[in-house]
Amino acid sequence: MPFNLGFLELFVLALVAIVVFGGQLPDVARKVGRGITDFKRGMNEQLSDIKSDLDVDTSVTEDPAPPADWEPPAQDDDCPGMS
Repeated sequence: MPFNLGFLELFVLALVAIVVFGGQLPDVARKVGRGITDFKRGMNEQLSDIKSDLDVDTSVTEDPAPPADWEPPAQDDDCPGMS
């Protein structure tokens, strides 16, 4: 369980919630549930927007092969700083 709460602690929390909220407890629980659902929906929308913005075309994942007549450039030995 989260926060390492035992049965007794959860029972005490439930009793406190019943005393504090009384007859409004179903409405409070419904509003909390809607808030959690809206939060999750918003997070999923944001994640999908980010993924679609960062989505890279996977059809071009490798570098294309160079043409058959391609040769690497010759190295110029008299250029300073080039090794």
